[in-house]
Amino acid sequence: MIVNKRNMDQVFIPEEDRVGDAEEFLSWDEKPLFELRRQLRPKTAERTLLCPICFQPLIIAGTKKQKIHFRHFKDSEICPIKTGCKLTVEQILAMKFNGQKEGLAHKTNKIFIHDTLKKDISFDDVKMEKTFREENTRGVAKEWRRPDVSAFYTINKVKIVFELQVSTTFIDVIIDREKFYKERNAYIAWVFLNFEGKRFTELDIAYANKSNALVLDDECRALCQQHNELYFRCYYRKPYIADGALIIEHEWESEIVSIKELIFDDVNLKLFYFDTDKAELELLDEIDRKKELIHQEQKERKIKAEEERNKPLFDYKRSHPSSNGLTGTYSLYKRSSEERKPTSTRVNIKNKISMCFGCNQYSNTYQVGKFHICKKCGHTTK
Repeated sequence: MIVNKRNMDQVFIPEEDRVGDAEEFLSWDEKPLFELRRQLRPKTAERTLLCPICFQPLIIAGTKKQKIHFRHFKDSEICPIKTGCKLTVEQILAMKFNGQKEGLAHKTNKIFIHDTLKKDISFDDVKMEKTFREENTRGVAKEWRRPDVSAFYTINKVKIVFELQVSTTFIDVIIDREKFYKERNAYIAWVFLNFEGKRFTELDIAYANKSNALVLDDECRALCQQHNELYFRCYYRKPYIADGALIIEHEWESEIVSIKELIFDDVNLKLFYFDTDKAELELLDEIDRKKELIHQEQKERKIKAEEERNKPLFDYKRSHPSSNGLTGTYSLYKRSSEERKPTSTRVNIKNKISMCFGCNQYSNTYQVGKFHICKKCGHTTK
């Protein structure tokens, strides 16, 4: 029975563009395992499995006790996995960045971009860089390589480099590459094969490019072949004002565009389609205008409410303050001093002696209007 020695836990599988567990292979039955061992030998080179750190070829080895494991070729160059590594941090980063270019998907799409640009009359001096492993069977790519594809864009008269981004890349590598090309006045276009908007590498690149990401998918490849020019699906983070709230939220949208529709950022030397930064500033201005409008409406409502509270009953105007400083007498009811004097009805009463039919005798009477009233009985006299 074969016992696995786990001094190297993972391997890079170029044809699948992924890092896999070494146990995927070391757990095979003896016959297919030893067939794989033969295929990995340099003289056969029927298949390649690489170190996930330095991306040098691996072989399957064993000991007298049949402990089987993956290891580097004899006399291979130094690798961080090995003890006593003397590589600098930058060399290790360069090694990892160059190594991810050895995958099948990376190579295939690099060739596709190169061939498409060669057919586009807008581009000149189109070049494609071979991977380190395509040029060297041994050794390690610890120095920075030239870009996957580079070309001179005759319309804008600038150089553009295309870097395919297939697997995870450290942000320090991304920053270093962008700085390297910018110092040489070359625009950089990072190209993804898919975009989820979740992986750190995707977001590191997108957010530094006005929240834009260029993707070469199957639909774009078909358009490239049809029109003989590069097409990308551009993902961009579109801002919008949330319903019911004066705040900005975002969502990822995408649109297929040709390279001629992309905007050249002359400050950062990158290519993008939708200027998220500009759109956000415009929305912030709109929010400020809406806030000012709301503030003005609130102010007007407050003034109107104050006027309603001070409004007199029946909509009559208040009189001027009185001499004692008090107000509140309505002008409609205000009367002159003569009008406010009490009034009385005067009755002219005259005394007279008349025959009273109530008491059948003459008695003193008094006149009220046209009537004479008996003073004894109160009846009307003749």
